[in-house]
Amino acid sequence: MGLIDKVTTVSKKIKNDRDIKDVSIKLGEECGEVQGVVSILTGLSSYKKARCNDLVDELVDVFINVVDIGFLFYGKRFRNLFHRRLRLKLRKWEEKYKLQEEHEREGVSATE
Repeated sequence: MGLIDKVTTVSKKIKNDRDIKDVSIKLGEECGEVQGVVSILTGLSSYKKARCNDLVDELVDVFINVVDIGFLFYGKRFRNLFHRRLRLKLRKWEEKYKLQEEHEREGVSATE
């Protein structure tokens, strides 16, 4: 069982009348908590110390909420849809990075 399936299995068990609006509000809160931990880790904030797993814990919370929103909206189709779209987005990301590398190399060779 993959990670998305594990999250959706738990999502199905939770009967609290939540909808995608509720979960998206929670997602926003969790994203803010990620930013708070990053601020601490990068020295931007020093109001408290970060523990070893603080960042990964908040990232997991974000992931859970993202999957829950997807499952609530798309139902059983979400996992396959997510995987297809992820592959597409990763290809685009990789192509963009390759283009950036090519431009940087062209810039370096033009100055030589």
